[in-house]
Amino acid sequence: MKKTTFLLPIVAVIIAAALSSMFIVDEREKALVLQFGQIKSVKEEPGLAFKLPLIQEVVRYDDRILSRDIDPLEVTPLDDRRLVVDAFARYRITDVERFRQAVGVGGIASAEDRLDSILRSQTREILGSVASNDILSSDRAALMLRIRNGAVEQANELGIEIIDVRLKRTDLPSQNLEAPTGIGKTVASLHPAMRHALGHDLKIFVLTAKTLQQEMATAVMALLNREGTFRSLRLRAKSKMCANDQVLCHEDYCPYARDYYLKLQRTRVVPKLLEEHDTLLPDQIFAEAKRAEACPFEISLELGHQ
Repeated sequence: MKKTTFLLPIVAVIIAAALSSMFIVDEREKALVLQFGQIKSVKEEPGLAFKLPLIQEVVRYDDRILSRDIDPLEVTPLDDRRLVVDAFARYRITDVERFRQAVGVGGIASAEDRLDSILRSQTREILGSVASNDILSSDRAALMLRIRNGAVEQANELGIEIIDVRLKRTDLPSQNLEAPTGIGKTVASLHPAMRHALGHDLKIFVLTAKTLQQEMATAVMALLNREGTFRSLRLRAKSKMCANDQVLCHEDYCPYARDYYLKLQRTRVVPKLLEEHDTLLPDQIFAEAKRAEACPFEISLELGHQ
């Protein structure tokens, strides 16, 4: 009885030591065996593995493809039109030994912070080397590949392989979208249309039923165009843009229709308006056209073709 009492603790210690020396490596992970913080072995194959009890520990890392959302960042393309880019990357830990040496006890969190820095730097560099229309275009695969390839070498130093980088969304800076109360719906409808138009070199026509709605649309255009990256033109009905005593659109009856094209060439009124204004308003056009003695309404149409 005394012998059994003496042996039981020893057997229990042996069993505990044996159990603590064994661990299972899941097929979705890789493991490092550390001894006093130093790497002693790498376990990449799934199944049962062993370590020295008490003095060695096991650190596990995910072997699956992981995704990382990058905080939105502001970039300045070649044409100086600021954009906010929202991106994400997919990556995988390929060298757990190098990964441990690079990030230490910080693990995934530390690695993702450094990966963020690498990707943000590459995104700014690559997107800063092209025009904004290339970024806004739906065909951005080449840009995403360039960002990924530019970040590969630095990521490899962390023991990480970058699978791909995706640009999820590109927008105007938030300060361009802060609208006064009352025009939120106009901003919401015009902003996506503006993005598409700017990305594909298109024009947008906004038709309104009331003067107030026209003024609201004009205000939104000015709000979105704080950087002066596009022009907007507000048109007014012919009868309200006529500088003659009566609406008779013939050079025999209207001095503003007489020698119209000669006046355009001599006064350069159209280029002058384009150079001086990003938002072209009827009153501005009327005043310049009258000084040039040319038809204000026709000049509005000329500006619409520019």
